Amino acid sequence: MTTGSGWPGCHGVRLAGGAGFGTAHGDPLLDASVLTAPVAAVTGPPIWELHADVEVPGGRLEVDRRLVARADGVYVMVSTSGPGVEVDVPRRRVTIEPGPDELRLQLLATLALPLLLEDTGAVTLHGSACARDGRAVVVCGESGTGKSSLLVGLVDAGWQAVSEDMCAVDLRGGQIRVWPGPPWVRRAKSECGPRGAEVRFETPDKFAWDLQPWLVRTAMPVSHVVVLSPPDGEEPVLTPLATAVALPALTPNATWLGPRDRRARHQFGPLLDLAAGAPVSRLCVPRSASWLAQAVEIISGL
Repeated sequence: MTTGSGWPGCHGVRLAGGAGFGTAHGDPLLDASVLTAPVAAVTGPPIWELHADVEVPGGRLEVDRRLVARADGVYVMVSTSGPGVEVDVPRRRVTIEPGPDELRLQLLATLALPLLLEDTGAVTLHGSACARDGRAVVVCGESGTGKSSLLVGLVDAGWQAVSEDMCAVDLRGGQIRVWPGPPWVRRAKSECGPRGAEVRFETPDKFAWDLQPWLVRTAMPVSHVVVLSPPDGEEPVLTPLATAVALPALTPNATWLGPRDRRARHQFGPLLDLAAGAPVSRLCVPRSASWLAQAVEIISGL
């Protein structure tokens, strides 16, 4: 149930200036502002560097990105392709350079907002989430394990979409909830979105399918967390995990973009609360032609 007119934002972050994600309801994790302006050049050793080599029509597209932390708590991401981003954590302000709307929104959702959330006590998981009957299941796992495919399969089975690719899990007040993410699901161009969905935008290697008709508008209580793992045998296996096993299973799926030496101090407590507060299971599904239908059936039975 939602009340009021809602506020513009994504992943539980209320964004002054809107940014184009749509509206959410409830008590946000934090408030932040988004500005469009040039991002100043920055020097110094990067926290991380990322090289992407994507096959596109007519050749290959190579993109290099690097994230640098300034002494005043500001992160700056520069790229050889696409807009630069400055994330001022102390002031809760994001500055992003002009560019295509789809690139700007993706950078906000996958870089700027996760950086802002790292000091809130929330957990950001590399995963997708769907909801049914007012409860959400979060599915996490490494890239290529089928999280986006499962989201599409669950939506086609009557579920509501919550988030794709990254989930902001809110642990305030002892209640575990997951916030709605961007209103799209990105899939390889050979794969479809939910039945009846339209393409929202296109990137060199993927289509982003519009999830607005199925997207929830408020944080949903989490009833289960599922960790997708490589198959072990010829039959699907769902294994409930005790807290002591769930914690190390969840840790590699937790998103952390800031300095590595701060990760354990900021994430251990929230991840332990998540592992102890929600049922966590490992799901191994052999990749046959029917794997998606099997996985949807198993998750629907949780």
